Amino acid sequence: MYSSFQYPEVERTEFYDPDTKISDPYRYLEDPDSEKTKQFVENQNKLTDAFLDTPSIKSKLYESLEKVANFPKYSAPTKHGDYYYHYYNSGLQNHFALFRAKIPYENPELFFDPNTLSTDGTISAGSKCFSDSGKLFCYIEHTGGSDWGIIKIIDIESKTYLNDQLDWIKFSGLCFTKDDTGLFYSRYPKIETKDKGTETQSNINHALYYHKIGTSQDDDILICKPDDNTNTIGAGMTDDCKYLLISISDGCKSEHKLYYIDLEKNGFKVIKLINNFEATYSVIHNDNTTNDFYIITNLMAPMNKIIKLNIDTLDTVEYIPERSYLLSSAIISNNKQHFILNYNKDVHDILELYSLNENKFVGEVDLPSFGSVSFSSKPEDKEFYYTFSSFIHPGDIYLFSFDTLLSTHIKSPEVPGYDINNYETKQIFYNSKDGIKIPMFITSKKGRKNNGLLLYGYGGFNISIDPSFSPTRTVLMNILNFDFAVANIRGGGEYGHAWHEVGMLDKKQNVFDDFQSAAEYLINNNFVDNNKLFIQGGSNGGLLVGACINQRPELYRGAILQVGVLDMLRFHLFTIGHAWQSEYGSPDDETTRKHLLTYSPLHNIDGSKTYPSLLCCTSDKDDRVSPLHSYKFMAELQYQVGKNSQQKNPLLLMVDTKAGHGGGKPLKKALEEISKVYTFIANILGLNL
Repeated sequence: MYSSFQYPEVERTEFYDPDTKISDPYRYLEDPDSEKTKQFVENQNKLTDAFLDTPSIKSKLYESLEKVANFPKYSAPTKHGDYYYHYYNSGLQNHFALFRAKIPYENPELFFDPNTLSTDGTISAGSKCFSDSGKLFCYIEHTGGSDWGIIKIIDIESKTYLNDQLDWIKFSGLCFTKDDTGLFYSRYPKIETKDKGTETQSNINHALYYHKIGTSQDDDILICKPDDNTNTIGAGMTDDCKYLLISISDGCKSEHKLYYIDLEKNGFKVIKLINNFEATYSVIHNDNTTNDFYIITNLMAPMNKIIKLNIDTLDTVEYIPERSYLLSSAIISNNKQHFILNYNKDVHDILELYSLNENKFVGEVDLPSFGSVSFSSKPEDKEFYYTFSSFIHPGDIYLFSFDTLLSTHIKSPEVPGYDINNYETKQIFYNSKDGIKIPMFITSKKGRKNNGLLLYGYGGFNISIDPSFSPTRTVLMNILNFDFAVANIRGGGEYGHAWHEVGMLDKKQNVFDDFQSAAEYLINNNFVDNNKLFIQGGSNGGLLVGACINQRPELYRGAILQVGVLDMLRFHLFTIGHAWQSEYGSPDDETTRKHLLTYSPLHNIDGSKTYPSLLCCTSDKDDRVSPLHSYKFMAELQYQVGKNSQQKNPLLLMVDTKAGHGGGKPLKKALEEISKVYTFIANILGLNL
């Protein structure tokens, strides 16, 4: 279907970094506002659009994606004040709207609809918060996919906006005071920029503020700022709103400092409870009769445990010991008599109940199969809602009663044309290069030979890739006749702190080896031919894909690399990139720089190799991983590999507009992007749809 490609002419300079003396011929593409960069993006998009210009295939795929996405979707309800709130999407709305009812789901009324914020859905509502009384609601409004946001506050009774608007918000928690008179939030100082989201300067000097309702942001009170201006700070509230909990993070390390303010005493005096970065600390309950905090921590417990810490004496006792599998989260419920504990064992969730009065485990919540659970409850609740999903379960909502210790099924989504009985998920364990067992899920349609398989991975930042359902993958399986696999490689959080540690810093190559071993396992065990295996990853997973096509290009037929971190010598210089040094190390350190150079995708392109077909995707307003990574990588790849006479596979860049790193993307834009990715796969394989 294709023979060779004529790539756009891109100016290549003789620039060498003055500090490292390493060639950086496309340094000028780091400027998003330059005419050269704009022309580069335009030319690349023209080339990609031309390759994807197969109207019958693209339209069939988009129509199929739109069809499977067009069904009512609900979240589990949560109670605030006199109402139960739930999110709802009628089918093809760009964003979920928030509804409320006195009885869950019965005669709900629309409370807040982010679809009205813009005609094209490119304005979205990010983090949200209700006040304890249920009288105030706030959210962070994002434009064009940028991480930057504006806090807006709504009076719940009248459903009207207050005049208060708080700007320069990024990476912020939200929490109201108990009396509804104020709000705690985090922000950066104002910066000079032509267009929020396109700037590249580092985000530093994060600080925690208090805003009094009805006043100007200029009058907000600085509560706390980290000693290190590259650290970030966030805040949350204990369930009784007595204590403000302050967390300070060093980059993307899981470990953090823990401070608090007793809001019933001493104004805004900050108490430094844990003032080091030795472990993680998540407060799940406070007992005001004893002044004990119940805390999930990985201190000398890689799989996490619960401790009691007395904030007066600082005495600590172990409350629930560490197990052999991961304690992911916990909340208190049933009139403060039980903890609901979420464990993760071999990448699937287990819900258990623990009695505080009896100081023992009392039972496990029955779940349909292996999958993922999301749940919420308030300390006084006698029941709680939870949602169960997996690679084949679309997301069933249940209600669990503490009186009966039983679950009642409430709702199941009805995905058009989808029958769960026609699909299956297998979990297998394969050996990586060093012999370590790695779990992998393989999802397929029963009883047929596939056209190919799409392998997904992430492997970083202590983030677990848990089972989840996506209706768009049914199009992958039904229309493209593909299987789908997820490799739970090291660097993630699937097996706790230790699993993360062996996939970060100077051990990052383990992550790439794990993914390449997954590909080899799938090929060697006849799950897919290597000329039909595609790989996909985004952000840190984009780094994964970039490194793997450099190291083992012969394993893959195609690759989808999305919003990737690709220049490992300069990632720390842009937006929030400095925070990733906790994961990758500092390029300013000579020893670390030498290690980064062993795998940096930009610096390991080999023009003598034949590369798989590549679709590299980024967005103009990605202020998390700046698009400059993709620009420089693709310019170098097309220069070195594109002129290799053996390279017949296309190397394409797709730059989306009015979009960011992925959060808040409107459904229409998301479906358009997925349809282009699937069209790319179909065209590469010459599929007749």
